[in-house]
Amino acid sequence: MAGGTPGEARAVQEGILRRQSARESSARTYARALPIVPVRARGLTIEGADGRRYLDCLSGAGTLALGHNHPVVLEAIRGVLDSGAPLSVLDLATPVKDAFVTELFSTLPPGLAAHARVQFCGPAGTDAVEAALKLVRTATGRSGVLAFTGAYHGMTAGALAASGGAQDVRVTRLPYPQDYRCPFGLGGPSGAELAARWTETLLDDPKSGVPLPAGMILEPVQGEGGVIPAPDDWLRRMRRLTADRSIPLIADEVQTGVGRTGAFWAVDHSGITPDVMVLSKAIGGSLPLAVIVYRDDLDTWQPGAHAGTFRGNQLAMAAGTATLAYVRENALAERAATLGSRMLTQLADLTREAGRRRSRAARAARRTDRVPALRLARPGRLRLLRRRLRAPAERSVGMSTGGGPDAGRGRTSGPGTGGPGTAPGAGLPAGPPSPASPPAPFPSYAQARRTRRRASDGRPPGRWPGAAARLLDRLSGAGPRPPQGASTTARDLAVRHRLLLALSVLLTLSLFLSYEGVHGDANPLRTSSAPALLSLDTALYALAEAEQDAAAPVPTSDFQKQISVAAQSLAAAAADDDLGGPAGRQALQTVTGLITVYAVKVQQSQLQPKGSVLREAYRSYATAILTEKGFGIQARLDDLRQRQRDTVRRQTSSGPLVWLAWSVTLLLALALVAALLETQLFLRHRFRRRYNRRLVAAALLVLAGTATVVLFTVWTQRGMTDTRTLLARPAPLPGPLIPDAGRRTASYLAGTGYRAAAAGWILIGGVLLMALADTGLRRHINDYRFTPR
Repeated sequence: MAGGTPGEARAVQEGILRRQSARESSARTYARALPIVPVRARGLTIEGADGRRYLDCLSGAGTLALGHNHPVVLEAIRGVLDSGAPLSVLDLATPVKDAFVTELFSTLPPGLAAHARVQFCGPAGTDAVEAALKLVRTATGRSGVLAFTGAYHGMTAGALAASGGAQDVRVTRLPYPQDYRCPFGLGGPSGAELAARWTETLLDDPKSGVPLPAGMILEPVQGEGGVIPAPDDWLRRMRRLTADRSIPLIADEVQTGVGRTGAFWAVDHSGITPDVMVLSKAIGGSLPLAVIVYRDDLDTWQPGAHAGTFRGNQLAMAAGTATLAYVRENALAERAATLGSRMLTQLADLTREAGRRRSRAARAARRTDRVPALRLARPGRLRLLRRRLRAPAERSVGMSTGGGPDAGRGRTSGPGTGGPGTAPGAGLPAGPPSPASPPAPFPSYAQARRTRRRASDGRPPGRWPGAAARLLDRLSGAGPRPPQGASTTARDLAVRHRLLLALSVLLTLSLFLSYEGVHGDANPLRTSSAPALLSLDTALYALAEAEQDAAAPVPTSDFQKQISVAAQSLAAAAADDDLGGPAGRQALQTVTGLITVYAVKVQQSQLQPKGSVLREAYRSYATAILTEKGFGIQARLDDLRQRQRDTVRRQTSSGPLVWLAWSVTLLLALALVAALLETQLFLRHRFRRRYNRRLVAAALLVLAGTATVVLFTVWTQRGMTDTRTLLARPAPLPGPLIPDAGRRTASYLAGTGYRAAAAGWILIGGVLLMALADTGLRRHINDYRFTPR
């Protein structure tokens, strides 16, 4: 169509666009802003009817996970067409459909894949949203739905009701956390926390007017709302809120699935497992396909409760299977995470550079904001301004050198006044007026400020106090020193009072941070990191045993048991949030899928006649899946184990900052005890008191609290060191030693939970310490203030 001269191509394109404008509805959107007629496409490039080429940044609104006309997608579609298979089969079972469901389930979060049901819906994502809402309403018997501001779930009635801006009383709007338009004006973690509290209060308050809903629907990344990713902590909070109240959580992954966010599914970033996942767009490999995947306990539908004519689109299923497999096998989600991180880093650099430029421009404007006004002022007004500024200086100089305001004009006080302005020979007839003495230079503001400060210190104007005394004055905030010979009791009490409070605050913060530096990793090590490492060792051992059982001439139950043990171990390892982040969880999902393929190939080989070529081919293929260097199951698990071993080593090692923090903490504790003892001696000497009970109690609290915290820290650090020695070894543990290692790890880290919770008692002790120090001196300060000695 793009052949012929450029003029003819442009004429053809303009004719097509005119006919589209005359025939199609006014609801068209992209065609209004992009007046092009695509005729060919490949990858990222589109060629129009006019012969021009364009970079396609729309990607079919997210349907083209691999770009236009990818070879694997075209090959899958041609395979279905050439096979003579039916193209539309409603909900009948076909090999194409079975392969698609198997590949789809291998990519799902492990907690959902093990107990999942799938429902094929109409061809669009909005049909899947309607099906998800109908499903949860049927399963719970309730009708209300919780949705979020800024959401977009489709263009049908039910999907629009759950989207932002709708007017449906059956849908309750909740605030979605974001930084740019935070409804609470905060943004960041504080705004997300308030949004979560709002949701929790709305659900738990019987007076809120919102009954228990049928479900909550959300987008892990809002698309139409502004491309706003939900904070991981907020998503986990929503998962807990809905799970505790038996509210099904629906994750709308229509636009975010199949690796677009750096993980295969956007919920993988937070590690949550929703009850229902709405999937469309990219799962069809550029062809229309939409499904919902949900927990099997929600499957309360009757036969025919939800249907659709085009839910059996075989071409879309074949293209989707090829797309999902290609994205998974080639780690395109990890590549998207790498490129996205690079892009975000560069955007952050641009943001910081723009901020620095704005700051420099603002400072320059503040320095020069008066110059334009002076340049625009009239000369007469400038002269008047100079005279008004000069008049106070002349009057001040005259008063400092003569008797009154007129001294600067050569006048003196009247005869016989004897005032300071009386000239020699006072009382005699005044002679001719003598010329005025030259005025002294007007003192600057800094000179006058220094003179006032020296006078307030009780010292001569030309004498400076010592540097140490000035520093103490500024730090303590006790006010100016009294004049020489006056009582210093009030000031000494104030200095010690402020010093004790400052040391108490610093010691509390330092002790809390130092304690958290050691115990902050102990509880995650006990609950997730160490069990995950042992789970990986168990999976490796089980696969090694399964490989030995696979050599048997007939299928054995031991092989299936070992495969089941390996799969359960990987599911347990996936519960660790630190296992490589989303990339690690994606790698675990990939390994789980490969184990399934390995088991199937081994079973197929055992079903073939002994010694046959097909048996050896299946057996060789299964062995390659397990042992291939770099890409096999064992190689991938070894890589994950190395990451987890590094995590355990990091969590059990104390860096130089931790040792520095503990050194500063011990020095502050000694300084505070010394300050308390010195204050006790001061009170005994000045007020003849034998001891102050509150100060003694404060000193004992410091000593006992510091000793207890140090004891807990040494105890925990010793258990973490033993755990590192046991687990952080290069080679996996042998199978018989894994249960013993688990028991020893549990004994090493026993008690880390309540010891980590003791960090809150450090803050409580700090508040008590400050209260003792304050009340110990407050009575003396108040007594001296009202009855000075």
